[in-house]
Amino acid sequence: MFRRLTPWLSLILILILPARALLQDGVCPPLVQRALAEAGNQCANLPRNAACYGFNQVSAQFSTDVADDFFTRPADTTDLTMLQNITTAALDDALGHWGVAVLNVQANIPNSLPGQGVRFILFGDVSLTNEVSPAEARQPVTPVEITVTIGANFRSGPSTRTNALGGILAGTTLFAEGISEDGNWAYAHDKALGWGWLAREVITTNGDLSTLPVVTESSRAPMQAFQFRTGLGRISCDQAPSALMVQGPQDLKVTIEANGAAITFGSTLLLQTLDNQMKITTVEGEAIVNDLLIPEGYEAGAVLNEEGEAGEFGGMERVTEEELEAFDWLEEIPDEVLEYEVEVPTYEEVTESSLIYTQDEETIEGENNAEDEFLQGLDGNTDQSLIDDGADGDGGG
Repeated sequence: MFRRLTPWLSLILILILPARALLQDGVCPPLVQRALAEAGNQCANLPRNAACYGFNQVSAQFSTDVADDFFTRPADTTDLTMLQNITTAALDDALGHWGVAVLNVQANIPNSLPGQGVRFILFGDVSLTNEVSPAEARQPVTPVEITVTIGANFRSGPSTRTNALGGILAGTTLFAEGISEDGNWAYAHDKALGWGWLAREVITTNGDLSTLPVVTESSRAPMQAFQFRTGLGRISCDQAPSALMVQGPQDLKVTIEANGAAITFGSTLLLQTLDNQMKITTVEGEAIVNDLLIPEGYEAGAVLNEEGEAGEFGGMERVTEEELEAFDWLEEIPDEVLEYEVEVPTYEEVTESSLIYTQDEETIEGENNAEDEFLQGLDGNTDQSLIDDGADGDGGG
């Protein structure tokens, strides 16, 4: 009986084993490599506030009527302001599909730093919906140069009722990109403190501030706030996942809102959803989501409500060695669609950085005390180069 079945078993093995080898070593990796390479060629030199069709299949919806052949082929681009939704297709071996799309989002990057952007790359089954309406979207502006005439507070809002982010010394030159609704405050960016407000009384201008747009708490650049979901389609290969990768400039912190969660980072992140969960994985650098620090090689999650909004993030844990190795395909993303080359850390490197973060936490209290002393010294300084305006240090605003 056994001898009689042996030829049949041999035939079955002959048929099955090549197919299994093809799945593991042939079908998915070449398709992924091809998709990434073609997306790099098709979407190179993508300008800010634009989206590019990288590799089949990509579908999109817009806020206005478009031509029948608009954004239907690889290399097609569109302005983010008019893009309402973009969806990339899950892996389909038979059709040779693994959707890839590339976005270059300005977010809150200053206009005075041309060329830099936040890269969104959609892989596989991903859907991204723009939460910034065309009417409310902040558009690129020509910054106005301003000079601080006396040391003043750099505030988080256009009012003396908001906290001071720090002090700006007299003689400092910044670039304003917006004004308050009453026109009494200028919205500017400082390399060390980020975005903040200066009272008109403490600055001089080399240009007309009235040409700048009014900035409010709800002001966002196109696609700076978005809803997304991933992974609802079938994944037949570990090297062809469904994920949204976001990469910010290395030397600048930026902020985006994903599913209602504010994420500040200057690094490379992977965003994914599964059922009613959202997960953020820090591949490089660090991220802060709703005050939770997620260092390199770690991930955290949150529950999504019925509207798709993320709750409080928690459950932070280290990415396993196997998961890190599975991220190696990110290093194959062409430089042409990135701010910088992705370098996935090894498990040992994550261990070393974990020790550094532990040591840093022990010094945070001392650093905060030193900062408080600096601000107290600024508030009480009688030197005219660091004078407070009246009682507040804002020029009487």
